[in-house]
Amino acid sequence: MARDRKLEPRMHPEHTPRATACPRCKQALAEGAACPCTVIPVVPRPWDSLVGARIGDYVIEERIGVGGMGIVYRAVQPLIGKEVAMKLLQPQLAENPEELQRLLTEARAVNAIQHRGIIDIFGFGVLPDGRQYVVMEYLRGVPLDAWLKKRGRLEVKEVLPILDEICSALGAAHGAGVIHRDLKPSNVFLVEQADGTRYVKLLDFGIAKLVQPYADTPATIAGQMLGTPGYMSPEQARGQPVGPSTDLYALGVLAYKLLTGRTPFSGAEPYQVVLRQCEEDPPPPSFLCADIPPELDTLILRLMSRKPEQRPGSAEEVRQMLAWTRDTTQEPTTLRSLTAPATARLLAAASRVRGVSVRYLPVAGALCLLLVGVLLGGVLREVVHPRPGVPPAIVEAPAASKTEPVQKATPPSQEPLVATREDAVAAAELPAQPSLPASAGARVAPSEEAVPTPSPPKAKTVSEPVVRQESAPRRVASASPSPEREHRKSPEQQLLERIDRLGTTLRQSGAKGQQASVASLFLEKARKDAQAARTAQQWRELNLFLDEWERKFLRK
Repeated sequence: MARDRKLEPRMHPEHTPRATACPRCKQALAEGAACPCTVIPVVPRPWDSLVGARIGDYVIEERIGVGGMGIVYRAVQPLIGKEVAMKLLQPQLAENPEELQRLLTEARAVNAIQHRGIIDIFGFGVLPDGRQYVVMEYLRGVPLDAWLKKRGRLEVKEVLPILDEICSALGAAHGAGVIHRDLKPSNVFLVEQADGTRYVKLLDFGIAKLVQPYADTPATIAGQMLGTPGYMSPEQARGQPVGPSTDLYALGVLAYKLLTGRTPFSGAEPYQVVLRQCEEDPPPPSFLCADIPPELDTLILRLMSRKPEQRPGSAEEVRQMLAWTRDTTQEPTTLRSLTAPATARLLAAASRVRGVSVRYLPVAGALCLLLVGVLLGGVLREVVHPRPGVPPAIVEAPAASKTEPVQKATPPSQEPLVATREDAVAAAELPAQPSLPASAGARVAPSEEAVPTPSPPKAKTVSEPVVRQESAPRRVASASPSPEREHRKSPEQQLLERIDRLGTTLRQSGAKGQQASVASLFLEKARKDAQAARTAQQWRELNLFLDEWERKFLRK
């Protein structure tokens, strides 16, 4: 009977023109005909014999996608109007037992997870011609790769919730013993909801590894490389055993792509990309986009570690790190270049590089608060009880200014006055060094005795102390040249030279890998802050930040 016919291909004789439809009004048109509503020739769609056929309980409405493994259709249940997506194997793969096993693996994997962020598969069958198919939920939205192509790189505030939802889905998959093994933007779908919001679903578990109880499948043969070059982990590229950390590596690459608009490695051929993944460390994403916060920068580098044991332990741990990064990036940014927040970020980043669990972050925060308290206490003590070696240098400028009426008659004597002011400002703004108080006192003492001795009306007597005041520092400089040179440099020059010295020491230490990249990243951040600093407080805090950097990365 006609109503029991399951599959009815529609044949088009060669002499019959192929039917098309207007994309606007859906009116049926002959091939090449123009629709009155558009007056534009309609491009014919590829004809498919399955469109309109009934498969099981569903009628195929249209083809919506084609891949290397299968063809995806939109179908509908005619009685209740439920829309579904139906994936069929390509005809040339229908007799391949390995491809059949992959399709079955996908259905089993998805059924084992049962998570909002995983596409649901609820049907499996075989066509009369032998092709297998699966029935899954029909999604309305856009794939992440298409959205990224339209938008370019995304902002940090957009990337963090996407990564969090992916981690939630991965955590559920790993908990069910399923490793995705092909996480990439085209396998992440942004589902559009009625209120205009979106949420994430992971697609295509066709090459997923079922740790148990279906581990011995053709899709998981030892030594076989499965995945996408550029996103597969080094152990996956070598055909070695995979685990949850394999998906976390791909998550790091995906985050890199979302934030920078490109993958960390490129090559003319896919094998060149894979070789670079196995042999090279990725450049920090902040080298390409400076607005990426250090916390997220460090997390991505750790996710992309070549050794699985150096990556985060689980997707849930990554979610905790993302939440902490989101909280820190939402704080006011006016003080982000100061030492206390920078030291907190450095401690957290260095701890994560060394594999410290997130549960120790509260302890690190308490230590940072203690450090801030000690620093503030030291500053208040300097204000209330100044050191005996510093005030004479500060008082020297007003004392010298008393001779300004006499110096108006002798313009050459103004040069020492300018030098004295620079020395006073530098001594007031720079952190005190151990060798400076004694030398400062030696310099100021002659000026205190020399200024009152000459009589004010005589111009010659005023110039003599000034000459002696210049000669005293010269004698001190000849005895110890390096402190004097350091004292005459601006605070910015001193900070930049110190950063250069630390960078040279880091390179000479032979440090390599991820920790060296993170150390260099913080040095570059300190360099930018040093160039932007304008107050003594900022210079002092940057010096303390560099002290902490040196303890973390150079002292073992």
